[in-house]
Amino acid sequence: MTLSDKMFIIKHKLITKRNIILIIVFSVLLTVIMGCITVINLVINFKHDTFNSEIGRTLVIENINEDTFDEVSKLDYIDYVDSNKYISGGEFLVPEFNTNNIDGSIFFKPILNEETLEIIEGQNVKKSGEVICPAKFYPHSTYIDDTTNQKIMNSLYLNSKDIIGKSFNVISSNEDYQGKEYEFTIVGTYANKQFDYLNTCYLSKEDYDKISSKYASISGYIDENGIEHQVYNEYNGLMIVVDDVKHIDIVSKQLIEMGYLPKENFIFDTELLNYIAYIPLLLCIIVIIITLNIVYAFLLKKCNYNKKNYGILRSCGYTNKEIINVEKWSTIIVFFISCLISLIIYFIIYFIAQNTILVEFVYNNYTLPIPYLYLILLVAIFLLVFIKFENRIITKILNKDIQYLLER
Repeated sequence: MTLSDKMFIIKHKLITKRNIILIIVFSVLLTVIMGCITVINLVINFKHDTFNSEIGRTLVIENINEDTFDEVSKLDYIDYVDSNKYISGGEFLVPEFNTNNIDGSIFFKPILNEETLEIIEGQNVKKSGEVICPAKFYPHSTYIDDTTNQKIMNSLYLNSKDIIGKSFNVISSNEDYQGKEYEFTIVGTYANKQFDYLNTCYLSKEDYDKISSKYASISGYIDENGIEHQVYNEYNGLMIVVDDVKHIDIVSKQLIEMGYLPKENFIFDTELLNYIAYIPLLLCIIVIIITLNIVYAFLLKKCNYNKKNYGILRSCGYTNKEIINVEKWSTIIVFFISCLISLIIYFIIYFIAQNTILVEFVYNNYTLPIPYLYLILLVAIFLLVFIKFENRIITKILNKDIQYLLER
């Protein structure tokens, strides 16, 4: 069989109604499977990355005197210890970054451990009035309009050359400096940290104390005479950052033995996460089973329909091997057309989701992982299955004599 003969037969087979239906059905099912794998991978990686980040390795002790800093910091497996007032940080409006009717804002955090910050350009904070911001800087909140939709406008990102040297003012919310304005200058940029907001800038602890509230919370009550009172609750605890998540339990046990009651700063809803992972896993298994059955049924029906054609080709002198090769290449082309369509649909959905329901992940500098390795493995397995199914079906048919095939 010449190459031109093969190309003519393959071209004719590709435009058949059965192959077009197979391409459409398999593309949709493969997209669903890839989506399920992506969700499972996202949940697993998010859980792992969160536990191993600073927020996942932090213990908090309430109602403890700060004089115990040295005592606690001497424990094994400790990165650093500090007041729990520094655990969260705070967001401030910065008019200098206002643009397109969108308020500029910066989320400030104090520098507690310089080793966690990788300077990209410029320098680290060396004195009062200096700050460092992310190399990929978005000086706004995700809420950019009056709706409840969270959005990020890519055109509003700033990079190192846009911000180094820029000065701005912040109004203090500290009760001792209420209303006082402080000027800060961006002296460097750092590599965006996972789980830090896109607008997180770091400054010295001394500067942070000047602009942040003195109180952890303000509560109120009404006494028996109907007079309302306010209670100002000061920060009175410690944050303890452990060097590795596997040492959390060891450090907790040591703290309990010292008479303290530590609690983890970030606690997962394990049951919810399991549901989020198990539901797409179950759906993935079901869809894979359905896909395999549909593919086998399509190939079986196609080969049975082509029995007479096989008989004609054999009567013209073509060997079983040549006929199988033509069918195999026809199926492989159909398979890769389906995969291409699936990938296009997959990436369209992925980028839509990334900019809508998953925008909070992006804003927290969390890379939404595309499981390329698993997707490649999935495609490879399905390709082998396609070829295996086809070989099995067509070999069984071609083992019949020519007269049997022509009668069909």
